[in-house]
Amino acid sequence: MLPRRIIWLLVIVSLAFAGCATTVNKAEPAAPPKAPVPPEPLPVLSFGAPEFGLAPSGTANLSSAPPGSAELGFMNLGSTEPGTVALQIPLNLENSGNDAYVVQALGFEATLHLEYENRVLPQEVIRGLPPAEPKPSVEAHSTNTWQIAISLPLAAFISESEGAASHSTESENQKTAIENQGAAEAAVEKAAEAAVSTAAEAAAETEAGNSLECTISVVLRDSRGEELTINKTQTVKLPRIYKPQVRIISIAVKRAELINTRLKVRLAIYNPNQFAVNLSRFSYELYGNGRFWADGSLDDLVTIQGKEILEKDIYLVMNFINMKRDLLDQVIALKSVQYRFHGELTIGTPFMYIPAFPYTFDRQGASPVIE
Repeated sequence: MLPRRIIWLLVIVSLAFAGCATTVNKAEPAAPPKAPVPPEPLPVLSFGAPEFGLAPSGTANLSSAPPGSAELGFMNLGSTEPGTVALQIPLNLENSGNDAYVVQALGFEATLHLEYENRVLPQEVIRGLPPAEPKPSVEAHSTNTWQIAISLPLAAFISESEGAASHSTESENQKTAIENQGAAEAAVEKAAEAAVSTAAEAAAETEAGNSLECTISVVLRDSRGEELTINKTQTVKLPRIYKPQVRIISIAVKRAELINTRLKVRLAIYNPNQFAVNLSRFSYELYGNGRFWADGSLDDLVTIQGKEILEKDIYLVMNFINMKRDLLDQVIALKSVQYRFHGELTIGTPFMYIPAFPYTFDRQGASPVIE
């Protein structure tokens, strides 16, 4: 029998060999999950800020040109298309992806929303759209801009004055015609500093009126032949221009002769707008008790500040040869006369994008005949 000490020694040696032969397997750390690949960004179609007054001279693709750049080829449509107002809207096609796109088809519709009707404008009044051939394209990481110009009828901006008859012809702080003229000229000079007015500025300068809705649909094709359709709509509020109101305050007999009488007709003219207007090229006919009295014309009538009433005297020569005796007696006796005042005048505003426009008026009423 082995001694106890030897037995313990053998046990210790056996345990040491067993520890050396044992292999410890350590677990490898798990790999982090891979981040998802973001989808390829698609092209984006957007409208820029609308502006009144200028329009592009051609239909070229204006890629990434800054607003107001000489490369845009602006021209003033007012001289070539009388009776219209030019509205320019930048159309931006932005492609931030890695693939190029070709414009396969493009449809543009402009609808004018008037007070009593909706009118789709003909394509002939829309300029600056991308050409059908050769097909335009937008490269990767680039933006193409087309300047769309729309010729709007002037009637879309003109409105009859509301509640003008309720305004008194007396002003608490009535200015003289000279003071009004000077103030109006200063306002015109200030407004004429810029030839272009954004739609937002125009709406702030005037009351909001009708609106224009622009809708565009674009079909794009990428290099793999896959097609994408983008639709976009923008509504532009149009400024409102009110027509001035004209009426007769009194008719005064200045001098009576055998067959002629000189009359002084005092007019009250109210400007319902927030800005000054200039009245020029004034032609008129005056009827009394259903009979023609006199007519005349003036090159420049007056300039009136916004929300003001101005009195203006005009002089007429009345011929009695073709008149009835009772009408002559009424004029001589200084009695009241039922009148009709008919004519046309040209209205000018401080805004260069609004051309001067004619206004036909026809007012009837009773007026005293005074000395």
